[in-house]
Amino acid sequence: MIVVVGATLAGLAAAARLARVNHEVVVLDRTPVTEADAASPLSPLDENPNLVVLPAAWRDLFKKSGRPLEGALGLHQLRLVPAPPATYLTPAGELTLPADRAGQWHSLVGAVGEDAATAWRNLLDRLDTAWLALRPLGVEAELTASRLSRASRAALRTNETLADLARQAGPLGTLFTELALRRDSDPHRAPGWLGTRLSIERTFGRWQLIDAADAPQPAARLVDVLHHRLADRGVAMRWATEVHRVAPGRVTTADGVLSCRAVVITTSPWRYAALTGQRPPRRLRAAATVGPRWDSWRTLLDLPRLCTPLPGVYVASEFSPAGPEPWAQLLTGALAAYRVHEDLTGQDMRPTNKAWTPPRFRPIPD
Repeated sequence: MIVVVGATLAGLAAAARLARVNHEVVVLDRTPVTEADAASPLSPLDENPNLVVLPAAWRDLFKKSGRPLEGALGLHQLRLVPAPPATYLTPAGELTLPADRAGQWHSLVGAVGEDAATAWRNLLDRLDTAWLALRPLGVEAELTASRLSRASRAALRTNETLADLARQAGPLGTLFTELALRRDSDPHRAPGWLGTRLSIERTFGRWQLIDAADAPQPAARLVDVLHHRLADRGVAMRWATEVHRVAPGRVTTADGVLSCRAVVITTSPWRYAALTGQRPPRRLRAAATVGPRWDSWRTLLDLPRLCTPLPGVYVASEFSPAGPEPWAQLLTGALAAYRVHEDLTGQDMRPTNKAWTPPRFRPIPD
């Protein structure tokens, strides 16, 4: 049995993937799901509760756990479609920013002029490079000291803050400032690479759910669809279950003790410390919104790593290096599933991009 502590997106994503490869999975959560919870936004980082960013993370999760996302949504009379362009209030007035490179260029040229449009395009192009450097640092692979090399830090421009990007962005500078404020962080201290959230939207678009009548639906309905997928996979959801203690091979709850082969804890680092008896983080601070408060780029080094000092105990949460966004938590859950499965079975369930080639056969002699 594998126990997941906390019905977070990271926990649910890990549970779905592990159940798909025939592990018995139990998810424990101390609060029951209510209608209010189901209707709440997936993340306070998104002002639009209907917005779905980086739907590829959702598609990959559903594909790797059974029926593809489109089929699962169809069972609930839902579809995923492009969302309307974003509109922002800036010092230059109200600006509409389409979610594609050419669309942004033409829109900004008409609104603020070619020079400002060029500066914005070049800035997001630079952030595209930062995104490529971030992907092996806890997004698509586990963050390790060896991965955070001098070359990685150079690509991330670790000496650059969101306030620096705001100055370079001209009339759209407030977009970078707001990225920091939504994370309860000082723009002069938050690393500039967090601006990749804007380049991600330009690359992958903005999406939303609609129902059979084409009416926009809250993005949180994706969680309902995910719960149905977990039920199909046989994952046991135990709501209103308080976990008191976690040790290797053993989870103690208010209802008794569970013996298990692995535990994935998806709570905050401070709750993890209380459950395991480990030391709480010294420098890391929680944001008043979600995830960590960024004091500098080095906050990345203070975030909890996937593998803990306790054998068979793993962490995957909104405090993981990928970030607290819904898509980031799904990718964090995937990394947890890969590591747990490999440690238990010796098998690597990570996807591969290698093209299949037919085997060569020696001709049979006459």
